[in-house]
Amino acid sequence: VAGQTADIFRIASSSGDYLFNFTAAGRFGIGTTSPYSMLSVAGQVVGQNFVATSTTATSTFSGGFSAGNNAALVVNQAAAANSLYINPSGNVGIGTTSPAYKLSINSTNATDNLFQIATTTNQGIFTVLANGNVGIGTASPTSGKLQILATNGTAGIYLDTPSGFASNLLDLR
Repeated sequence: VAGQTADIFRIASSSGDYLFNFTAAGRFGIGTTSPYSMLSVAGQVVGQNFVATSTTATSTFSGGFSAGNNAALVVNQAAAANSLYINPSGNVGIGTTSPAYKLSINSTNATDNLFQIATTTNQGIFTVLANGNVGIGTASPTSGKLQILATNGTAGIYLDTPSGFASNLLDLR
C-alpha cells in the first residue's frame, strides 16, 4: 500500500506473540516483529531441500550452516568435480565425491597445486602438486619429487645432532 509505514498484515497468538508479520517495506517475518530481509524466520527451518540462487552465480549462507543425520554436505554440486564434499563419515573431499581419508584432494591436472601453505604474498612455503612433487620454499617444484629452495644464503637442509645422539642423524644408502 503506497505511503503505508505500519505493518500491513500480522497474525499474533493469544499471548500477543507475532506468528506472521508482513511489513510496509515488503518483508515477511515468521516469529519476528522486525524481519531484516525479504523472509526472516526466528527459529529453526526444516525442509527436505533448500536451493539458493543468485543472478551473480553466488549464494550465501551466513551465520553458519549445518547438515546433520549423517547426510553429506556438498558445495558446488553442479561443477564437473565437486568443489567440496563432506561424507557422512566426516571425510572431506576436494575435487572428489568419494574421499577415502580425512582429507582427500584430487585433480586431473598434474601441474595443479593440490595443497599449499603460502605467505600473504602467495609465495609457496610448502607445496604438493598433483603429480606428487613436493616443494619447500617453492610454489612450483619441477626439479624432482622433493625440491627445497633455500634463499638468502640459508641452508636448504640443516641437520643438528642432539647431544648424546650415538648414531648417524642421516644415513643415505
